[in-house]
Amino acid sequence: MILLNWTKHFYKSVKKETGYLVIGSLIGLYLTAYYLVEAKYNRDSSLASTTLSNFYSLANSGHPMGFKTAMAQFRTTYQIESIKEPKIVNPFSWFSVYKPNYTPLRDWTLFAFESCTKEICGSELYRIDLSKVPLNDAIFTNVNFDKTNFSSSYLDNIKIFASTAKNSNFSNIQGQFANFSKTNLESSKFDNAMLAGANFTGANLQNSTMDNILAYGVIFDDANLKGVSFLGADLEASSFKNAIYDESTIFPNGFAPSLKSK
Repeated sequence: MILLNWTKHFYKSVKKETGYLVIGSLIGLYLTAYYLVEAKYNRDSSLASTTLSNFYSLANSGHPMGFKTAMAQFRTTYQIESIKEPKIVNPFSWFSVYKPNYTPLRDWTLFAFESCTKEICGSELYRIDLSKVPLNDAIFTNVNFDKTNFSSSYLDNIKIFASTAKNSNFSNIQGQFANFSKTNLESSKFDNAMLAGANFTGANLQNSTMDNILAYGVIFDDANLKGVSFLGADLEASSFKNAIYDESTIFPNGFAPSLKSK
């Protein structure tokens, strides 16, 4: 009833001479709102584009320090949010938000890490040097991290999924709730790492060392644990469903998980 009365009142107002002023005012307010949203879109897009350009300049500098500096900005670069380009005839589009740098950086990681060498990305001992770099919440899929130094890095909630990171160094990382599912981590080091809640489902950890790790609630389901050393590790409440081990696997004293031996 209230809506009906308001509609009648609005219709009568429009029929009067002042009605055109009402319509003109509403259109003016609508256009003002649109231009404000468009201005925000332009600011957001400019910030995202500038940040991405700066990242590329450092990452492609051809020098390990430039590459490492860029990777320290990786997380903030891809997490920048922007509203989508507003459409004047669709006000609902004014509220859509996305990450404009996410897809370009995802595609960049696929070839950039594959082509890395010690001379442009790494150090004397490692092909890629990401030690002490904050990569919390970053997402990497199908990326080549073989021979990468992640030591003492901040990797909480990182996702390195279906990738390869053989012969890499994850010692002393902060990796709570990190996800390494289906990743090849053969012959890598995780000594003294903080891995509470991490996920290694289906990962290949053969011949890796995980000595003295804090692994409360870690998931090792379906993982290859042949030759893995867990000396001094805290594996309380961790899951080993269908994990595989052999006589060379070293568990902490008194720890006897239910595993599948092959």
